[in-house]
Amino acid sequence: MASPDLQNARAPDRLDSWKEIAVYLRRGERTVRRWEETEGLPVHRHSHQKQATVYAFRSELDVWLERRGDHGNRSDEPAAALPVVGRQRRTGLWIACLAAGVAAIATSVWFFRASSLRPERSVTVTPLTSFPGSERYPSLSPDGTQVAFSWARQEGGDYDIYTLPIGSHNPRRLTEATADDIGPAWSPDGRWIAFLRTAQGAADVVIVPAAGGPERTVARVNPPNVSGPQYGGWLTWSPDGQWLAVPDMLAPPEPRGLFLLSPRSGGKRRLTSIGLGDFAPAFSPDGRSLAFVRSNAFTASDVFVLPLSEEYQAAGPPRQITFDGKFTTSPAWSGDGRSILFSSGEMWCARKVYQVRTFIPGGGIPGGDRERAEPLPIDLDEASVFALNSGRSGNGGRLVYGKPQFDPNIWLMELTADGKPGIARTLISSTRADHSPQFSPDGQWIAFASSRTGHQEIWLASRDGAELKQLTAFADKPAGTPRWSPDGRWIAFDSTQGGPGIFVMDAAGGALRRVTVRGRIPSWSRDGLSIYYAGRQVMKVAGTPPFTAKEQAPKPFTANGGSAAFESADGKTLYYYKPEGGSIWQMPAAGGAERIVLKGVHDWSTWAVTDRGIYFVSYATPGARNSLQFYRFSTAETRRIAEIGKPAFIGLSVSPDGRSILYTQVDRDESDLMLVENFR
Repeated sequence: MASPDLQNARAPDRLDSWKEIAVYLRRGERTVRRWEETEGLPVHRHSHQKQATVYAFRSELDVWLERRGDHGNRSDEPAAALPVVGRQRRTGLWIACLAAGVAAIATSVWFFRASSLRPERSVTVTPLTSFPGSERYPSLSPDGTQVAFSWARQEGGDYDIYTLPIGSHNPRRLTEATADDIGPAWSPDGRWIAFLRTAQGAADVVIVPAAGGPERTVARVNPPNVSGPQYGGWLTWSPDGQWLAVPDMLAPPEPRGLFLLSPRSGGKRRLTSIGLGDFAPAFSPDGRSLAFVRSNAFTASDVFVLPLSEEYQAAGPPRQITFDGKFTTSPAWSGDGRSILFSSGEMWCARKVYQVRTFIPGGGIPGGDRERAEPLPIDLDEASVFALNSGRSGNGGRLVYGKPQFDPNIWLMELTADGKPGIARTLISSTRADHSPQFSPDGQWIAFASSRTGHQEIWLASRDGAELKQLTAFADKPAGTPRWSPDGRWIAFDSTQGGPGIFVMDAAGGALRRVTVRGRIPSWSRDGLSIYYAGRQVMKVAGTPPFTAKEQAPKPFTANGGSAAFESADGKTLYYYKPEGGSIWQMPAAGGAERIVLKGVHDWSTWAVTDRGIYFVSYATPGARNSLQFYRFSTAETRRIAEIGKPAFIGLSVSPDGRSILYTQVDRDESDLMLVENFR
């Protein structure tokens, strides 16, 4: 529910009815209402809850259209006066044909769609692996008889590459490095397997014979979030075996994106550019399209398709083919190239596999058109990264996917007066994901994110973790990264509700306002009059909580990247995180030159600024454990406080008196591979 201030403000940017919204979007009211229900169109309702009394802001609609891929697709003219073009004109002619009695065409189109998208009735699902530890990143061989995957044989151990013939229980180990080897991908002839070998803030592209043998390192890349969310496979071979597509991130200010990498020379060629990241590339069978996942927020991503020339050059802009505003991952092409499978849902919650048609008789890929193809759910239980072989080699069609068991919880470590650690204990836990803890300014309450209801929401807990209260109810639009205002009255957080952005709500519940139309990872200035957040660099929006529409004027604050940011205790310095080397940087809060402070931080979420220094969780090499550490401003020295028992996860907070530390650790992280037979 939007706050009363936002509801009552009549601004030139506002549209005050379904009719006005429909005219602005050049659509009928029925379509606009459906978009709000199924695609997160940013429409607000007044406090008296009447169904028809809605309003929207032109600026928010423009951002939503840009994200959806409908560029230049609106007008202030009345909808009835606008010409019918593109897909709408074709739809009208098709309906006219139906009215004339050409029902046979409709029947054949329906049969083609149903038969090409739905699995056969004889589909069977069985465990492919049930080994101890965690098996991830499955990749089916071109003939569909073997699967390559990454396997950490024990908790906290490093991942290595294995292959397993379908029907066998004896995997072959291909790599034995102390680093994590992830994302194996078979070459088109089945002779080679390429994968990523992770290093702190970077990764090497390595190729190994599928039958075993000496490795060859091709090049070093800098894929963002290499140890973060699993968007799908990291690598894919072109159909002719001449190129590998891989995400990379060059030195700032060069944007991130997908690159073509020569497996022979190591030479690179850029394909895409984006702010947050393009992941999980997948070539179509004919090599003329590249599907991939584009992340537009930490928990929101969509599938795009990039048209390619015969020389694998971009032949046009990428087209968006999913618009769910969820955590969408793992695109895989059907054998005929007419559909794409993908996994979608909430991160760390129940997920499903879907299939969307990409081939339109007469040519074209949906996404840029007015209407989009509807994904069809395939009931395969929860699913993450998966691989598909569509029966091109007579095996009946196989699908392999990962079924994870993932349970992070919030832990508390007390410190003595001289900073020595006490015994750590679980403070907030469930069988779902609990993370991102933040002490209130008075230290009596803890805000955190949890998926314990089946959806990730913002929660409050008392200081001892006993009293719980749910603050948000966004359902399948995750809310996360809660941050208290200095006076303890407000909580800022990010969510994909109505598109990724920053929200502010009353800590007691009630008033809720969207502050930005994009961005993630908020934090407050020490005077409580500004919010920093992550866009392509650190951004800043100023105003008076809970921020009115007139005051929303976000401005870039850093020039060379950066994400999570916190002001110093005196408000004079801004500290912020960069993924390169897990580094913390600083610059004057009034603006000025930046400089690096420290390296080796686990991720963007695992550090906290106090008046004396920075507490952080260290980056852990495979086989080692994370540790809590303290960087002292006065001496520029780092001191190790204590080891963390299990892998660290999102969030770190220090109590106002400096005597307690909240952090998140993964108490269970396992994954088995599941095999689907007779899938087409």
